[in-house]
Amino acid sequence: TVNSATNQVNGLIPGVSLNLLKADAGKPVALTVTNDTEGVTKAVQDFVESFNAAVGYINSQSKFDAETQTAGVLLGNPDAANLKNDLAAASGSANRMSSAGLSFKDDGTLALDAAKLSAALGGTGGATVADLKKLFALSGTSDNPGVGFVAGLDKTKPTGTAPYQVNIT
Repeated sequence: TVNSATNQVNGLIPGVSLNLLKADAGKPVALTVTNDTEGVTKAVQDFVESFNAAVGYINSQSKFDAETQTAGVLLGNPDAANLKNDLAAASGSANRMSSAGLSFKDDGTLALDAAKLSAALGGTGGATVADLKKLFALSGTSDNPGVGFVAGLDKTKPTGTAPYQVNIT
């Protein structure tokens, strides 16, 4: 049983607000909660556009124009090359990316296959919503049922191939 002073119920389902509009005490009310696939698709498209803008800028500023004999301001700059590599590494594993409809093009930018993403969001593409969460969200795991991942910050760094070992006494 849930009680609320208003027609809005918050906190019953994490991330969901219920706006109760009308009720009939004699009839049960069915409630269906689904994933916001349109919102996720828009967020992934925005991610691809931002990623491609950053990589495109680095590419354009790192080339040499033979016709004008002009070098881009980032040509030969190792920091620019490292940033581009870090962007690619931060995008997640190639298998998870591919199953979500993302792939790298020859110039280092991303391509989005909207049909594959839609299939993954619908649970029919081999990838699941949980897989997409692993690709885009900060997460952690523990082999101890008494310890769980709560949150990370913008300073949280991935561990690479070896997990962090934390000893709690």
